[in-house]
Amino acid sequence: MSNSLRNLFEKIPPGYIIIMLFLTTQIIGFITGMLIINHSRTIHEFNELAVTPIAEKGSIWNSLFFIGYILIMAIIIYFGIRIYKGVMLFKGLEIFVVMFASSIVFFVILTVLGINPNVSMCVSLLIGFLLAVGKSWVSPLRNVNAVLSSAGVGALFGFSLGFVPAIIFAVLLSVYDYIAVFKTKHMIKFAERFTKQDLSFTIAVGPKPSREEMERLEKLPFEKRIKKIKRTELGTGDLVVPVMISVSAYPVLGLMGSVCIIICTTLALYLLMRYMTKKKQVLPALPPLMAGALIGIIISWMLNFCL
Repeated sequence: MSNSLRNLFEKIPPGYIIIMLFLTTQIIGFITGMLIINHSRTIHEFNELAVTPIAEKGSIWNSLFFIGYILIMAIIIYFGIRIYKGVMLFKGLEIFVVMFASSIVFFVILTVLGINPNVSMCVSLLIGFLLAVGKSWVSPLRNVNAVLSSAGVGALFGFSLGFVPAIIFAVLLSVYDYIAVFKTKHMIKFAERFTKQDLSFTIAVGPKPSREEMERLEKLPFEKRIKKIKRTELGTGDLVVPVMISVSAYPVLGLMGSVCIIICTTLALYLLMRYMTKKKQVLPALPPLMAGALIGIIISWMLNFCL
């Protein structure tokens, strides 16, 4: 990156860059999901991507299954970070998640372009692997990995669950996010561990503290520490859920409905970022994002009714 371009980015407030990355994720994820939906009748491999573990597509039981799965995984991760103090296990998990999640985007695009699905899958996994391991040498790949992985997972869940189950799942996740941040506060512990290890489970904008500064700041509680760090981060879960809703809404509300959801969730994030910039505290992003998505759904219904 040239010095002039780097200076330009440094002048942009981190919150605005987070919003741009969020919007980029929404667009990539929606296009990926739209391609899956539009071509699933002719490209049978797309139907094999569906994640409907215990019931047919459109059943709310899948939503309940996944919220239970997330709760179990949260318990495992919570005790994992308390027991395991190393780095390699989480680095391996990062590579695994990024490789498979980001490959969804490449697989769908390459297959739609006419490349054999088997070849597309091999090429996509290779690209995903290179992106995952390349982050160790090219630091901007962290955000690239987070964006592509979130877009792929969101598109996959939006296609798999269907509109109503996706809404139910998102609402339950929003409640969980609120409890995890304000009540049990285990989400803060997750954020503390993952940000310290610079993993691609968040998008991060702003200067990374030096090792000396981190050693000094680690003596402070995490909530006080973030007030002294000029870095803004947003979890990949907060990227995935709006993509899931916009993709699931596409067969029901059409392109206008999905666009309304993307616009309203982006505006909701903008308002949240403004508030966070002033308060400098850890806040659950999913509740306001979900509110934005619901407003987008209502607006699209009204537009469809009027038009």
